[in-house]
Amino acid sequence: MDPGRKRLDYISEYKLDSLGSFNRLSALNKFYLSRLSRQTYIMDATEFLEIVQGPCFQIFFCMALMRLYSMLNELKEKITVLESKIDQLSTRCCCNKIESIKSQHHRDFITQNDPCLENKNAGEKFKEISNEDINHPNLHMIEENPQFIGHHELQISEGGEADLTRHLAECKKNPDHLQFIPVHQFNLDHLPESHRDLYDLIKVVADLTVRISVKMISERRPQFWPNTELPYCLSDKRGNKFLRIGSGCVIGLVKNEDEQCSCSNCQSLDRARSSWKIKILTATHVVFDDIEASETRVRLFFDSEDSPKVVFDRVDLINVSTEMDICRLDYNTCDISLVEKLDQMCKRYSDVRKRVFDKYNATRDEDKLMFIVSHPHGCSKQISIGRWNDKIKIIGNKYKFTYTTCTCPGSSGASVHCAGYDRSYNKYWYVHSGSLSGINYSSVD
Repeated sequence: MDPGRKRLDYISEYKLDSLGSFNRLSALNKFYLSRLSRQTYIMDATEFLEIVQGPCFQIFFCMALMRLYSMLNELKEKITVLESKIDQLSTRCCCNKIESIKSQHHRDFITQNDPCLENKNAGEKFKEISNEDINHPNLHMIEENPQFIGHHELQISEGGEADLTRHLAECKKNPDHLQFIPVHQFNLDHLPESHRDLYDLIKVVADLTVRISVKMISERRPQFWPNTELPYCLSDKRGNKFLRIGSGCVIGLVKNEDEQCSCSNCQSLDRARSSWKIKILTATHVVFDDIEASETRVRLFFDSEDSPKVVFDRVDLINVSTEMDICRLDYNTCDISLVEKLDQMCKRYSDVRKRVFDKYNATRDEDKLMFIVSHPHGCSKQISIGRWNDKIKIIGNKYKFTYTTCTCPGSSGASVHCAGYDRSYNKYWYVHSGSLSGINYSSVD
């Protein structure tokens, strides 16, 4: 039987006890008869009020609420199913599957859970993963973008230093930052026994890592990356003045044999003292030219929020390569205590680097071990440990590395260390250059 007919039967059986009831039912009958005949019935305001105020309307209203509740439950079930499917797709796309494989070279392995190494708390050891290449789904874009150029990872802060903690809290790339290890909490327990020879290297690299802040954008920045039509970093912001922060690393120091210190202290005391050049490596897109170098500040030893401020307030641009995204800065100082401290760190780095190279050189392309120390969001130093994905040939014997080892805005310019690739005087000096669809990449060398 037609549902409309059932409703009419129900109404006709309703006991009429007054003229008002009759009028209400009459209006309802007219309404349903019009529905059955597929015609439009226009009731006046009095009839509408009589229907709304009547008991039949209350019954119909309750039935409608029950139907709405049922529909909402059905929608909730469908949403649950969709969320489950989305989680499955996300897991598949992020390679969130831990693989295990035995290796003749190691008894303990590092665990990787893409997009970054899994480290649920600062004291948890990394577990085992496959030695096979990590086949991230977005690596196919290398074919479409052979130079693999994406987005910078500078921390832009138009609100200055005061806004850095807000940027940290609102981070979308790594909302919980669990894959980063605060440098002052890093210890041997973060590494399996077979890889603890990396501990000393990571520690000394952390000691030499610096935070780089720049307060202006040069008008001389190019519109595009060399030999591409891809917009160059901050080319649309040329001439603007706001804070941006990246990372870098002290790579050595040398005494100025023929120069005396010209710092303000020496000039005010009217005396000449010996000076040293402290060499710093970062990315070109962090400090592009001498104009930006004049507005650059370098902070050393920023291990925690309580660390004393040691800041280089003026640096000189020495070498820069837009194609390779490598920049070298110098800072002149006569502070002998600072010079001795950094000199000890650099010598220790050279010694430890050699030991790591000797162990991992033969298996470097199988192990693919790497780490980065940087200043995410311009805050204190953080360590991220992982494995690199691919070594991309750019031109001749020049390469860049791709990896899913964790980085954030503020990591641009941080030194990238791949175990077994010895950072000699003129080779394997890689810094973090950017990110493209979840894949991080280094500078070219």
